[in-house]
Amino acid sequence: MVTTISMPSPRCWKVQGSAFLFWYGLSLPCISVIRMTLVKDWWLTPELYLRRPPAYYPEWRLDRVLKRKAEQGVKIYVIVYKEVTVCCHR
Repeated sequence: MVTTISMPSPRCWKVQGSAFLFWYGLSLPCISVIRMTLVKDWWLTPELYLRRPPAYYPEWRLDRVLKRKAEQGVKIYVIVYKEVTVCCHR
């Protein structure tokens, strides 16, 4: 997953990862997004929890976070690649 987050400071890039600390680290800048969020991935599920365990942090499910930010006026862009070869060229 590659994500660009516009914040009052310069853009923040989080690139490639699946570990617990990656998703938790990605959740932190989500709080301060004020203009735009761009999510690009070849496989993405809205049921992804950015903070774990899910029983303690139900509000941190990806679709809920994006909905909350959209309600605050943040533009949300999501690109999901159909072909893995398109997104992972070498």
